[in-house]
Amino acid sequence: MDVQFDFKGAPVGGHIINYLLEKSRVVHQNHGERNFHIFYQLIEGGEEDLLRRLGLERNPQQYQYLVKGNCPKVSSINDRNDWKVVRRALTVIGFNEDEVEELMNIIASVLHLGNVQYGEDESNACITSDTQIKYLSRLLGVNGSVLTEALTHKKIIAKGEELMSPLNLEQASSARDALSKAVYGRTFTWLVNKINTSLTYTDDTSKYYSVIGLLDIYGFEVFQNNR
Repeated sequence: MDVQFDFKGAPVGGHIINYLLEKSRVVHQNHGERNFHIFYQLIEGGEEDLLRRLGLERNPQQYQYLVKGNCPKVSSINDRNDWKVVRRALTVIGFNEDEVEELMNIIASVLHLGNVQYGEDESNACITSDTQIKYLSRLLGVNGSVLTEALTHKKIIAKGEELMSPLNLEQASSARDALSKAVYGRTFTWLVNKINTSLTYTDDTSKYYSVIGLLDIYGFEVFQNNR
């Protein structure tokens, strides 16, 4: 993050660059780790009518993407209070209600994607319940049948012709997880760009300012064997 200061030394603006987002955390966590905080904050702190509209339950144990690390709740973290902080921050940054609603729709859709269950029909993957597809269709604004096909088939282009080839169970699960990571990753980038718009220094009367660059080295973890 670049922090801009005016000639008096007061911070007046900034710019964030995001890179190496740990998208794998969206679909899998090591033992003792959690997914990204916003998922737990939404479930624990979201208003009842919001959760009802998003089709979410106030229980992180119900979502496959939140239980891989076996610690959906952490005693030192108050997700309910953190949700209030995030909601206030979004308002300060300049999000309007429609943008917040769209953001929550996408966060909820990732949880619903993780709960899409597959079965097998003659070695081809098929979705065994359409409940999640109904929620995803509404939250993402996409056609349910098109989404179902995308989660169970792959498109092959041969000699200029498009062919749809069915996926097996393992391939379909990987496709679902890849979509979840892509949706979250693009949303994260959009969020950073939105924050940057809010942080932009727009005072053209003072063209002289100093910049301090802050590099956040994050993600160091302790393993039994760290290579």
